[in-house]
Amino acid sequence: MITRNLHTSFSALAALLVLTAAPLCAQVSSDIPLTVSDHGDGTVPGGDTLYFGFHPSATNGRDAALGEEEQPPAPPEGVFDVRWVNVGSSKDFGQGVKRNYHAYTGSTQSDTFRLRVQPGFKPGSNGYPVTLAWPSLSKYFTGAALRFVDGDGNPTAQDMMTTNSFSFTNPSAVSSTVTIITSGPISSADVTEADAVLNFSLVSSPNPVKRNEGAAIGYVLPYPAHVTVTLYNSLGESVMEVVNEDQTPARHTNHLDTRSLPAGSYYCRINAGRFSSVRTIILAD
Repeated sequence: MITRNLHTSFSALAALLVLTAAPLCAQVSSDIPLTVSDHGDGTVPGGDTLYFGFHPSATNGRDAALGEEEQPPAPPEGVFDVRWVNVGSSKDFGQGVKRNYHAYTGSTQSDTFRLRVQPGFKPGSNGYPVTLAWPSLSKYFTGAALRFVDGDGNPTAQDMMTTNSFSFTNPSAVSSTVTIITSGPISSADVTEADAVLNFSLVSSPNPVKRNEGAAIGYVLPYPAHVTVTLYNSLGESVMEVVNEDQTPARHTNHLDTRSLPAGSYYCRINAGRFSSVRTIILAD
């Protein structure tokens, strides 16, 4: 019941996934991966990669053309979820986004990015610790730091320029907020091949999905890898294996035949080499 259409043109998806750097001038373009994972005992595997940075056409709000697509409502407590949320005067983020880009106004500007994390957990646990990881930021900023305040009001700060990961616990809360503050954005024209490997996303279209129509699952694979794409129900049970094979670098699309599935929330996970990501899919009648 699953139809695969691999190595096909998917220009609309490409527009969402691939951000082309602008010519070097009074603009800055960057696409920085931030990997978030919980301790792994949740009903749905807890891990995702978000992106943030700068783009010449970014506005103070949600820019769909840059892939800043509003996400469905957060899943129930106990199911892993992570997304960028509103900061200050930012508009139209709604339920949150997976990509968050700011406009460049000058080399001395300071920017704030806020992340909401809901770890997955089983009864008797709280889903922590959660770990954030990022590449070297020295080619993107002159300064970057994160701040986390737990449910008891205890603050923690960390310099993101000298470290590449941060782990935290928050036993008194089922979700947490982490704030990232950057300063002095610089050109990222010299992104290395290793960084490009992390520029990898999974999207579903459309969402919510009409059960009788199914959904297109698309992604860009920048390197050869064994790829698995699996659909889980809200209980964490695998209900469909979409992909399980070696694939070559290309844009890939797969059609999910959802006619036999009941309406509700589902979670689609992709694994490709060292990359793992989870997305929510809503099925509606």
